[in-house]
Amino acid sequence: MFCATKNDKRIPYEFLLVEYRRQAMVNKHTYFLLKEGKHSFDAYDSTDFKTCINHLGIKTEIWELVHPGEVLVYPPLDTPNRGFLGEPYTFRKKIAKKYGMRPSEYDRQDLNDPKIKNMMKEGIYIEPIWLTPEELESQKLLEFRYKHNGEQHSILSNNYLIIPAW
Repeated sequence: MFCATKNDKRIPYEFLLVEYRRQAMVNKHTYFLLKEGKHSFDAYDSTDFKTCINHLGIKTEIWELVHPGEVLVYPPLDTPNRGFLGEPYTFRKKIAKKYGMRPSEYDRQDLNDPKIKNMMKEGIYIEPIWLTPEELESQKLLEFRYKHNGEQHSILSNNYLIIPAW
């Protein structure tokens, strides 16, 4: 569970988005909460705390029993709906550049195709993929599949698990 506020001057939410994106690729129960406010505990209300507590109680599946020796990898999208195109939490380029973040983190060249940008508005579901740990640690780009208008398509996305943020 990653919690951040939009006007936090101590820890800009982009720092948490970097880590959220990476963890969410291999853990479908990863959650990102972005609230209004500054670096203050009172930016969160009782609903936020209930959400946190509910997420702590989620049991994870044992993937090894389904696909021995492989890891289920979700598309690296900054979205609360795992696998759906659409990134509601955008990187503020000014903040990212100020702290020396690599452009691959905030420019998302892997999602720059105009066709993909249009589909982001529609909410197309992208299927997770199974990879061996060796594949996951060696492939700079990952190919994910999705259906659009009844046709099967694929998208290449950065493998943020091996691309350094800074």
